[in-house]
Amino acid sequence: MQDPALPRNAARISPRLAWLALPCLLVVALFACAPLLVDGAVDGHSIEYNLVWLKNFAAQLGVGEWYPRWLMGMNRGAGSPVFYYYAPLPFYLTSLGVGLFPGFSLNVQLAIGETLLIAASGAALFFYARRYVGLLAALLAASLYMLLPYHFEVDLWLRQDLGELTVYICMPLILLFTERVLEQPRRGRGGAVAGLAVSYAALMFSHLPSGLLFSLCLGAYVLARLVRQWSLPAAQQFAAAIAVGVALSAVYWVPALFTQQYIQSDKLWTPYFDFHRWL
Repeated sequence: MQDPALPRNAARISPRLAWLALPCLLVVALFACAPLLVDGAVDGHSIEYNLVWLKNFAAQLGVGEWYPRWLMGMNRGAGSPVFYYYAPLPFYLTSLGVGLFPGFSLNVQLAIGETLLIAASGAALFFYARRYVGLLAALLAASLYMLLPYHFEVDLWLRQDLGELTVYICMPLILLFTERVLEQPRRGRGGAVAGLAVSYAALMFSHLPSGLLFSLCLGAYVLARLVRQWSLPAAQQFAAAIAVGVALSAVYWVPALFTQQYIQSDKLWTPYFDFHRWL
C-alpha cells in the first residue's frame, strides 16, 4: 500500500533504489568525521569519561554481561555505578567500534562509534523525510541533518556528548512511526505501534533530559493533529505505544530515580552549574 504522505514522484522510486541512499549517507559521515578516524576522538568536554566508560562497558559486554551497570574496572578496581545513572544506549552503540576494530586505539574506536552515530542519524532522518519528498531531497535533508552545527560541531567536536548524538537517531524514527500510527488504517498499525514503542524506549535509554523535552513537543504535536482530525483508535494506540516505551526503558530510569540518596546530586545545584552564569 502506497504511503499517502508520499508525493507522486517519490512513490514511483523503487524501494531498492531508496536503500542505496544509505551507503551515500555513510560516505558523507566518513568524510565529515575523517579527522576523528585518523587522529581519534577529539579532546571535548566529556572525552575523559567517554573513554574510560567505553573501555569498561565494552569489556564487560565482551564477557557476556548484557547490561553493565557497575563498571568493575573503575576506581582502581573498586568499581563505579556509572550506568545505574547514565543512559546506556550510546555506549552499546559505540561499543561496536571496539568490537569490530579490536586492533585500533581506544580513541579511534570511540571515533568509529561516533561516526556510526552520525551516519545512523542521517539514515533515520532520510526515512522520515521520504514520506514527504523525493529521493534526492531526502538525501540532501539527511546530509544536512548530520551536519547541523549543534549536532555536529557542538555535540561531537566540542562536548563529546554521546547521549545527545544518539537522541538525533531516535527523534526522526519516533516522528516517522507517530505519523504512521496517526494515518494508517487501524488494522495496519501494528508494526507502527511496535516501532514507536521501541523508538521511544531508545530515546529514554539515550538521554533523559532530551527525552523529556522532546516528549513535550511530541505530545503537543500529536494533540494538534488529533484536534484537527480526531481518531480514538489512533489516540489509544499512540498512548499505548508511548506507555510500552516508558515501560521498556524502566529498567534504566526506575533504579536511577530511586537510588538518588546514594549520589551527590545536590552538586548539580551549586553556582558552578547555574546556567545564568554562563552568559
